[in-house]
Amino acid sequence: MPVIRSANHPRKDTINKLTAIMQYLQPFFHGFLLPLFFLLIFQVYRTNLMSFIKFLQIIVRIPLIIDRLVIRRIWKKTELPSYHFKEAITSTTTQIFFGHSKLTGIDICMKVWPKRKIEDCSSEDPTNQLKNLIEGFMFNQRFAPGVYLGVAPITTPDEGAQEILRGDLIFKPNINNLKPGKYVIVMRNIQKKWRLDHRLSSKRDNLRTRKGMEFLARKVARMHKQLELLPQGEIRSDIVASKLSFNIMRLGQAIHLLADADMEEKYAYICKVMNAAYDNYATFFDQRSREGHVKRCHGDLKTTNLWVSPWKILPRKLFALDCIDFNPDFCLIDTLSDVAMLAQDIQQVISTSGENDAEDLVMHFLEAYCEEMQEDDVRVLPLLRYYMTEKAIVCSYVSILLDGSLELGKRYFFIAYLLAQRLEQLHVPATPTSPAKHELAIRI
Repeated sequence: MPVIRSANHPRKDTINKLTAIMQYLQPFFHGFLLPLFFLLIFQVYRTNLMSFIKFLQIIVRIPLIIDRLVIRRIWKKTELPSYHFKEAITSTTTQIFFGHSKLTGIDICMKVWPKRKIEDCSSEDPTNQLKNLIEGFMFNQRFAPGVYLGVAPITTPDEGAQEILRGDLIFKPNINNLKPGKYVIVMRNIQKKWRLDHRLSSKRDNLRTRKGMEFLARKVARMHKQLELLPQGEIRSDIVASKLSFNIMRLGQAIHLLADADMEEKYAYICKVMNAAYDNYATFFDQRSREGHVKRCHGDLKTTNLWVSPWKILPRKLFALDCIDFNPDFCLIDTLSDVAMLAQDIQQVISTSGENDAEDLVMHFLEAYCEEMQEDDVRVLPLLRYYMTEKAIVCSYVSILLDGSLELGKRYFFIAYLLAQRLEQLHVPATPTSPAKHELAIRI
């Protein structure tokens, strides 16, 4: 008698096989794929140890977030809602408010510039101010992923107030969705102990080693490699000379304020050396510009603006915050100028701890950077010394005139004096006969 098979039998057989496969893969899913998913989420929210937990809080708060947004749209509220903050830090150039996001529950900080940095830009076109703000925000968001959340309109609070009036967060600001006015940059709050100056001040930190310097050099070099080349039409041929004139003038104002005869004598020496160095290496500056080394850089690459996550579950990461966003002349610069700011600042931070390894570590940092960037020809050394002296000058007068940090300004000044002496001792022909590569030995 023939066996009659049900038409559903193959389907049941397939289902049974799929069930068996799913049962077989279930341990793999729970043991690998699910942890991998949460690990990827943690990678996005790794700028704080509690960020992953706060991410789960956001998931729980999604209905509340949607409800509030819908109500705002229905009632078409135009006034800015009040926003409580726990702490505020005010300087001559910056106000930072620390608070808690109403919707997400994340600890955030909100940064606003009541006064423009370094020079008075009050007469600047408001549209240009917005363009600079947007460009700077996009730069920071790119090189500090997960930290820069957006911008929002703001009304600066009265002195002593615990609330600010802040509008909705604009995640992707552009010239079309921003109107002239005052804006605050909203950032995720990062642990202070991650800041590079704090890390380098500790003698036991693994960044304060040759390996640590190689890590920093590699990360900064990779950031510079990612920057887009500027069209030649956007590069000012006189920018190096005009900045030198401006910086010498501002340093003179700072030294006059201190009324120190010895510093005034050293100031005159610094001016003489810097002017002579510019005249001697003008062809180098022009050649660097023609070869595409002038880019939209960070512009304020200091240890206080770099944060390094600890090496625990995931590899450590470098976050570059607070780039120049108010004057293109200070960020459309040679990449050597950008890294020189960090090099002299590293030297200042390590030197204050009383150790004698600052110069050797900075030298190793620059060598590692130049190797990563393949910057090993005869032009690099004089330009690095020139730019490092220039950056020490800038940090000196900014500390004295704008931040009111007289002792810090003096430390930067004497670093500038030391670097000027090294610059004067350097004998490199202004027009090398051959750009042939050779082993670079940098002595700052």
